[in-house]
Amino acid sequence: MDDDFDFAAGSEAAPAEAEEEQFQVQEQTPSPRAQAAETSMPRRASSDAPMPIPPPSDATNKWKSDNEKKIKQRDAEFAKTKQDMLKKAEQSLEKIRSERAQLIAKNAKANREAQAKAQAAASAKSTPGAPVAWQRLAQLVDLEKEAAEKERMRSLLKTKVAESKA
Repeated sequence: MDDDFDFAAGSEAAPAEAEEEQFQVQEQTPSPRAQAAETSMPRRASSDAPMPIPPPSDATNKWKSDNEKKIKQRDAEFAKTKQDMLKKAEQSLEKIRSERAQLIAKNAKANREAQAKAQAAASAKSTPGAPVAWQRLAQLVDLEKEAAEKERMRSLLKTKVAESKA
């Protein structure tokens, strides 16, 4: 209650009356933003409608027509450049496709030849009378020569060769 004491009157003032007075004062003065908005917008005195826009000048019309001509010229140049690039790209793709087709044909021919050789080698191994694995190995190793460290292997090979002949 000490806050509401009115020193000039010498008595306590009613707090509700003081708040109402402050509120009324604030409502009467417009904000700086509202004042700026009122002064910055040009308006007709008779109505709140905005002022009409003046018709474009001859210089503006000339600039617009020149600008449209430049844009059309650039568009034409771009279209020509685009067509040239597309032709070059098609030629490049056709070249790549033909080189790839040649490479595939070359690899297919090499694969067929390698497969034919592998089949011939496999059929030679499986024909009757062809040496079996132990006989082919025995042909690579000299079995007649006697050596101390190779004796066991030679004897093993001799027994396997003898078994396969029988």
